[in-house]
Amino acid sequence: MVLKEGVDWSDVVTLHYPTNRIGVCTSTVFNRTSETFCRLEGEKGIIEVVGPAASVPRKIVIKKSLGDGKEEVVEEKEYEPEVGTGFFWEADAVAVDVAEGRKESAIVPLAESLRMMKLMDECRRQAGLKYPQDGKA
Repeated sequence: MVLKEGVDWSDVVTLHYPTNRIGVCTSTVFNRTSETFCRLEGEKGIIEVVGPAASVPRKIVIKKSLGDGKEEVVEEKEYEPEVGTGFFWEADAVAVDVAEGRKESAIVPLAESLRMMKLMDECRRQAGLKYPQDGKA
């Protein structure tokens, strides 16, 4: 983590999962990166999510591994641009849940939100990043 005036400007997080799986997450404000902002690799193929930012996905590409580093595109789906560039899908989903009287999302349950917050807290702890509200109830 690169900290500048108490702000995390650049991050690299390596996640180790059971059965020898690894996740690598990166972020930076130092430069513009490729529009392929998410790439999932497995034994059988690759899934790429493409767009100008994580909050604005425009395309999903599914590729089948052919061996020897070769790949074949088996599906590519583009999404029409929506008005806005923020997390409006997430806000819309919360609005629907509230309107229908649900206290928890079926898409992202509370347990998953808590798991992610604990993970983010641990990343910040290991990097030595503390916010003014840390440690307050």
